[in-house]
Amino acid sequence: MGQIPDEIVQTFGGRLSLAQVHAALAYYYANQAEIDADLEADDRETEALERQPRADLAESASYMPRRFGFARHDFQKAARRDNSNVVP
Repeated sequence: MGQIPDEIVQTFGGRLSLAQVHAALAYYYANQAEIDADLEADDRETEALERQPRADLAESASYMPRRFGFARHDFQKAARRDNSNVVP
């Protein structure tokens, strides 16, 4: 993306505070290896799904809501732990 925190706040139309952006960036840098590995795994999963016939997609689609639910839970837990207001 290459945006500075102030630009990120503007990109999201003020729905995030500058403090929330900084907290999210701090969380990312503190957990960069794990987050990057998860993103790479998601990319591989996406590529695999794109190669599957459409009939197989319904079964695989159930994975994604669970995946994002866990990510949101982890983010909220980290926000509480860091005593910040990052919760979306």
